Amino acid sequence: MGKITAPFLNVQELAMWLHVKVSTIRKRVCYNRIPYIRIGRSVRFRQHDIEEWLNAQNGASGGPK
Repeated sequence: MGKITAPFLNVQELAMWLHVKVSTIRKRVCYNRIPYIRIGRSVRFRQHDIEEWLNAQNGASGGPK
């Protein structure tokens, strides 16, 4: 995955980066299944937090050995 230079990503940017639907990101936020930050009414994501979360997800799935 390419590096993104912005310190925070919005829902649309994260969805594009992960190649998923915006609704998927919103559902994960709703159920606290993805790390996010609320800034007022806006939801934002730190790239570093998302990368760590993805790495943890890969380890938890018991993928190929």
